[in-house]
Amino acid sequence: MLLCEMKSARHIARVASGVLLCLLALASAARAVENPPPDAPDLAMTAEKTPPPAIVLALQKATDGLQMPSETDAPFKVIYFEREAGAKAASVEELAQLAGAPADSKIETRDLSEFFEVAATIEDWMNEDEKATAQRFADLLEILKTQLKDAQVLVWGDAEKTVAILGEAEGGLAGVTTLVVET
Repeated sequence: MLLCEMKSARHIARVASGVLLCLLALASAARAVENPPPDAPDLAMTAEKTPPPAIVLALQKATDGLQMPSETDAPFKVIYFEREAGAKAASVEELAQLAGAPADSKIETRDLSEFFEVAATIEDWMNEDEKATAQRFADLLEILKTQLKDAQVLVWGDAEKTVAILGEAEGGLAGVTTLVVET
C-alpha cells in the first residue's frame, strides 16, 4: 500500500509540475502579446480590417472626452451592432438587451431631446468652457437625431442607471451608452 501511495505521490508531483510549466508558458506568452518585442510584426496591421461605419466615427468624435453630467459624470461609450438589411425593427426590450441590460430589467424610455435638454442648453451665465461643453452636447444630440432613425433613450437600473441611446443606422444599430445617478 505504501509503495502505491509513493507512486501516486510521484505521479501527482509530475502532473503538478507539468501544470506549473504550462501556466508559466501561458503567462510568458501573455506578456509577449501585451509587450511584443520591437521587431515583432504588427498583426493588426497585416489583417484586412473593415473601416468602422461613418456613424461610429461621428459618435466617437462627438463623445471623445465628453461626460454625462450627474453625480458620477460618466463617459460615453459608442456601440454598434451589425444587422441584415430589411431586418424587422427591434423592440425596446431587444434594444436594451443588445446594449447590455439584464433580461429581467425594467426598461424605461425617455424623450431624446428632453434627456439632453439641460446639458445641451447654452446659458448666459456659463463661462466659455461650460458653453463649449453645452455646444458639444447640442452637436451630439444633432447627430443622434439626424443620423439615427427612430433613436430611443432606454434607461434601466436603480439609483445608478444605465442609459442607452440606440437607433437604426446604415448597416445596423448604433448609439451610445452612459451612466447617470438619480437619487
